[in-house]
Amino acid sequence: MAGYFGMLIAGNTSIPIGIFLQIFIISDILDYFTISFTIALLFIYQLISYDSIINQQIAD
Repeated sequence: MAGYFGMLIAGNTSIPIGIFLQIFIISDILDYFTISFTIALLFIYQLISYDSIINQQIAD
């Protein structure tokens, strides 16, 4: 799961990959709910970033 999500966020160059690696390393220690919550937050951030890129292209 972390590998797939890593591929998903790799396309967004504005996000430092190291932060995500740290999150996933820490998540191994934490419980499943925390992992799911973290992934959900990052996914929402990804959607917001993608949406802002589209809006910027439309504005141009």
